[in-house]
Amino acid sequence: CSCNGTLDSEGTSIVSEWNLVCESAWVSDFITSLQMLGMVFGCIATGKFSDWYGRRNSFLATVLIMGMGSAVSAVATDPYLYGFCRFLCGAGLSGYLGLTSVYTMEFQTPRWRPLCGAVGPWGEGIMILAALAYFIPSWRLLTMATSLPFILIIGIYPLLPESPRWLLRNQKIKEAHKVINRMAKMNGKEPLSMEF
Repeated sequence: CSCNGTLDSEGTSIVSEWNLVCESAWVSDFITSLQMLGMVFGCIATGKFSDWYGRRNSFLATVLIMGMGSAVSAVATDPYLYGFCRFLCGAGLSGYLGLTSVYTMEFQTPRWRPLCGAVGPWGEGIMILAALAYFIPSWRLLTMATSLPFILIIGIYPLLPESPRWLLRNQKIKEAHKVINRMAKMNGKEPLSMEF
Protein backbone atom coordinates (compact mmCIF):
# COMPACT_ATOMS: atom_id res chain seq x y z
CA CYS A 1 0.00 0.00 0.00
CA SER A 2 1.08 3.59 -0.37
CA CYS A 3 1.25 4.50 3.31
CA ASN A 4 4.18 4.61 5.71
CA GLY A 5 3.63 1.07 7.01
CA THR A 6 6.41 -1.42 6.51
CA LEU A 7 6.55 -5.16 7.04
CA ASP A 8 9.53 -7.07 8.37
CA SER A 9 10.31 -10.64 7.42
CA GLU A 10 7.27 -12.89 7.29
CA GLY A 11 5.66 -13.84 10.58
CA THR A 12 8.27 -12.50 13.00
CA SER A 13 5.88 -9.97 14.55
CA ILE A 14 2.14 -9.46 14.91
CA VAL A 15 2.39 -6.60 12.42
CA SER A 16 3.77 -8.81 9.67
CA GLU A 17 1.69 -11.87 10.50
CA TRP A 18 -1.66 -10.05 10.58
CA ASN A 19 -0.70 -7.31 8.09
CA LEU A 20 -1.25 -4.47 10.58
CA VAL A 21 -0.17 -1.62 8.33
CA CYS A 22 -1.96 1.21 6.52
CA GLU A 23 -5.63 1.24 7.56
CA SER A 24 -4.93 -1.48 10.17
CA ALA A 25 -1.85 0.17 11.66
CA TRP A 26 -3.85 1.42 14.67
CA VAL A 27 -4.52 -2.15 15.85
CA SER A 28 -1.04 -2.79 17.27
CA ASP A 29 -1.15 0.52 19.17
CA PHE A 30 -4.62 -0.36 20.45
CA ILE A 31 -3.33 -3.72 21.70
CA THR A 32 -0.65 -1.87 23.68
CA SER A 33 -3.37 0.38 25.13
CA LEU A 34 -5.37 -2.71 26.11
CA GLN A 35 -2.35 -4.07 27.94
CA MET A 36 -1.93 -0.77 29.80
CA LEU A 37 -5.63 -0.78 30.67
CA GLY A 38 -5.15 -4.30 32.01
CA MET A 39 -2.34 -2.99 34.20
CA VAL A 40 -4.64 -0.39 35.74
CA PHE A 41 -7.35 -2.98 36.31
CA GLY A 42 -4.92 -5.54 37.71
CA CYS A 43 -3.37 -3.11 40.16
CA ILE A 44 -6.75 -2.16 41.62
CA ALA A 45 -8.25 -5.67 41.58
CA THR A 46 -5.21 -7.39 43.07
CA GLY A 47 -5.01 -4.90 45.91
CA LYS A 48 -8.61 -5.60 46.88
CA PHE A 49 -8.33 -9.36 46.28
CA SER A 50 -5.19 -9.64 48.41
CA ASP A 51 -6.84 -7.75 51.28
CA TRP A 52 -9.89 -10.04 51.14
CA TYR A 53 -8.35 -13.45 50.41
CA GLY A 54 -4.71 -13.15 51.46
CA ARG A 55 -1.36 -12.48 49.85
CA ARG A 56 -0.60 -16.12 49.12
CA ASN A 57 -3.80 -16.79 47.17
CA SER A 58 -3.44 -13.50 45.31
CA PHE A 59 0.11 -14.44 44.37
CA LEU A 60 -1.14 -17.66 42.80
CA ALA A 61 -3.95 -15.82 40.99
CA THR A 62 -1.62 -13.23 39.43
CA VAL A 63 0.84 -15.91 38.32
CA LEU A 64 -1.96 -17.97 36.76
CA ILE A 65 -3.37 -14.92 34.97
CA MET A 66 0.04 -13.93 33.60
CA GLY A 67 0.91 -17.48 32.58
CA MET A 68 -2.44 -18.15 30.92
CA GLY A 69 -2.48 -14.78 29.15
CA SER A 70 1.05 -15.26 27.87
CA ALA A 71 0.55 -18.86 26.74
CA VAL A 72 -2.69 -18.11 24.90
CA SER A 73 -1.06 -15.01 23.36
CA ALA A 74 1.48 -17.31 21.76
CA VAL A 75 -1.22 -19.29 19.96
CA ALA A 76 -3.65 -16.43 19.24
CA THR A 77 -5.26 -16.75 15.84
CA ASP A 78 -6.17 -13.09 15.39
CA PRO A 79 -5.43 -9.65 16.86
CA TYR A 80 -8.67 -9.66 18.89
CA LEU A 81 -7.75 -12.72 20.94
CA TYR A 82 -4.21 -11.47 21.17
CA GLY A 83 -5.43 -8.10 22.50
CA PHE A 84 -7.59 -9.79 25.14
CA CYS A 85 -4.64 -11.94 26.22
CA ARG A 86 -2.39 -8.89 26.47
CA PHE A 87 -5.05 -7.29 28.71
CA LEU A 88 -4.77 -10.36 30.96
CA CYS A 89 -0.97 -10.18 30.90
CA GLY A 90 -1.08 -6.51 31.90
CA ALA A 91 -3.53 -7.23 34.73
CA GLY A 92 -1.42 -10.11 35.99
CA LEU A 93 1.86 -8.22 35.73
CA SER A 94 0.77 -5.09 37.57
CA GLY A 95 -0.94 -7.18 40.23
CA TYR A 96 2.16 -9.34 40.58
CA LEU A 97 4.53 -6.37 40.90
CA GLY A 98 2.41 -4.61 43.49
CA LEU A 99 1.62 -7.74 45.42
CA THR A 100 5.13 -9.16 45.61
CA SER A 101 6.54 -5.90 46.95
CA VAL A 102 3.95 -5.86 49.74
CA TYR A 103 4.08 -9.62 50.33
CA THR A 104 7.85 -9.73 50.83
CA MET A 105 7.98 -6.59 52.97
CA GLU A 106 5.36 -7.96 55.35
CA PHE A 107 7.90 -10.59 56.39
CA GLN A 108 10.63 -8.02 57.09
CA THR A 109 11.38 -5.77 60.03
CA PRO A 110 11.50 -2.03 59.24
CA ARG A 111 15.31 -2.17 59.10
CA TRP A 112 15.31 -4.53 56.07
CA ARG A 113 12.35 -3.15 54.12
CA PRO A 114 14.28 -0.55 52.05
CA LEU A 115 16.71 -3.21 50.82
CA CYS A 116 13.87 -5.64 50.17
CA GLY A 117 12.06 -3.00 48.10
CA ALA A 118 15.15 -2.04 46.11
CA VAL A 119 16.40 -5.50 45.14
CA GLY A 120 14.50 -7.60 42.65
CA PRO A 121 14.65 -9.56 39.41
CA TRP A 122 13.13 -6.87 37.16
CA GLY A 123 16.38 -5.64 35.56
CA GLU A 124 17.78 -9.12 35.17
CA GLY A 125 14.54 -10.25 33.53
CA ILE A 126 14.71 -7.46 30.95
CA MET A 127 18.28 -8.44 30.08
CA ILE A 128 17.32 -12.11 29.75
CA LEU A 129 14.36 -11.14 27.54
CA ALA A 130 16.68 -9.22 25.21
CA ALA A 131 18.94 -12.27 24.90
CA LEU A 132 15.96 -14.56 24.31
CA ALA A 133 14.61 -12.22 21.62
CA TYR A 134 17.97 -12.31 19.88
CA PHE A 135 18.01 -16.11 19.74
CA ILE A 136 14.25 -16.64 19.23
CA PRO A 137 13.14 -14.34 16.39
CA SER A 138 9.59 -15.72 16.12
CA TRP A 139 7.22 -13.71 18.30
CA ARG A 140 5.10 -16.81 18.98
CA LEU A 141 8.02 -18.90 20.21
CA LEU A 142 9.37 -15.98 22.23
CA THR A 143 5.99 -15.47 23.90
CA MET A 144 5.74 -19.17 24.68
CA ALA A 145 9.29 -19.17 26.08
CA THR A 146 8.44 -16.28 28.40
CA SER A 147 5.34 -18.09 29.67
CA LEU A 148 7.24 -21.24 30.72
CA PRO A 149 8.76 -19.77 33.92
CA PHE A 150 5.27 -19.39 35.35
CA ILE A 151 5.12 -23.17 35.66
CA LEU A 152 8.18 -23.01 37.92
CA ILE A 153 6.65 -20.22 39.98
CA ILE A 154 3.46 -22.24 40.44
CA GLY A 155 5.68 -25.10 41.63
CA ILE A 156 6.87 -23.10 44.66
CA TYR A 157 3.34 -22.16 45.73
CA PRO A 158 2.98 -25.00 48.28
CA LEU A 159 6.14 -23.73 50.02
CA LEU A 160 4.89 -20.17 50.44
CA PRO A 161 3.46 -19.16 53.80
CA GLU A 162 0.70 -16.61 54.19
CA SER A 163 1.78 -13.17 55.36
CA PRO A 164 1.78 -13.17 59.17
CA ARG A 165 0.73 -9.50 59.18
CA TRP A 166 -2.28 -10.29 56.99
CA LEU A 167 -3.16 -13.23 59.23
CA LEU A 168 -2.96 -11.10 62.38
CA ARG A 169 -5.00 -8.30 60.82
CA ASN A 170 -7.70 -10.82 59.95
CA GLN A 171 -7.73 -12.35 63.45
CA LYS A 172 -6.17 -15.66 62.34
CA ILE A 173 -3.92 -15.85 65.37
CA LYS A 174 -3.15 -19.58 65.33
CA GLU A 175 -2.13 -19.54 61.67
CA ALA A 176 0.05 -16.45 62.25
CA HIS A 177 1.68 -18.18 65.22
CA LYS A 178 2.59 -21.17 63.04
CA VAL A 179 4.10 -18.95 60.32
CA ILE A 180 6.08 -16.87 62.83
CA ASN A 181 7.45 -19.98 64.53
CA ARG A 182 8.40 -21.44 61.15
CA MET A 183 10.30 -18.21 60.41
CA ALA A 184 11.96 -18.36 63.84
CA LYS A 185 13.06 -21.95 63.25
CA MET A 186 14.51 -21.07 59.82
CA ASN A 187 16.45 -18.19 61.42
CA GLY A 188 17.76 -20.29 64.33
CA LYS A 189 15.65 -18.47 66.92
CA GLU A 190 13.54 -19.74 69.77
CA PRO A 191 9.84 -20.27 69.00
CA LEU A 192 7.48 -17.60 70.30
CA SER A 193 4.71 -18.39 72.74
CA MET A 194 1.09 -17.82 71.74
CA GLU A 195 0.77 -15.27 74.54
CA PHE A 196 3.61 -13.20 73.10
